[in-house]
Amino acid sequence: FGSHVPWMEISEPDHIHKWSITEEGGEADDATFYMTEYFNLLSVESCQTFREDSAYYFNGQVVCSVMPFSDATKNTVDVHDWSIYSESCESAGLTAFVLIITAVALLILVVLIATFKNVQRKCCPKMYESQHGKAKCMVPTCAAFAPICGIIAILLYFVQCINNAAGTDVVDAG
Repeated sequence: FGSHVPWMEISEPDHIHKWSITEEGGEADDATFYMTEYFNLLSVESCQTFREDSAYYFNGQVVCSVMPFSDATKNTVDVHDWSIYSESCESAGLTAFVLIITAVALLILVVLIATFKNVQRKCCPKMYESQHGKAKCMVPTCAAFAPICGIIAILLYFVQCINNAAGTDVVDAG
């Protein structure tokens, strides 16, 4: 995820940050950079793009770190954009993530039950016949519930996060 597959990106190339770095020996230099934030389901990847060569960074170097939504406003001047996205997306992202994990777990459960039933049918045919009625209901129910969880996760995230932010200047809905 992060900068490779972000749900949203906010960049501030016109707002220049400046670090004054001094080493123990007294050697000092300044580093100027601008911030770009990449949002995904659960976190924010904050990247600094350096604008000029210094003793510590070269022009165009990008340094990124991942942080929770609650820390996203600490690195930008435009707090309004960050707060809109984090407020509308943090809970939706967490809920969508849980629903997707649930869908995957249900699919794994279906595969395990189906595999167990096939092994049981070959090894213990009498036990298989006595339990087969319960499995006929449980396996299709779990198999149907998994894609439902995935679809709900996508719709919830789209409605509460992407669509909500698209109505503002935060996201370019093109």
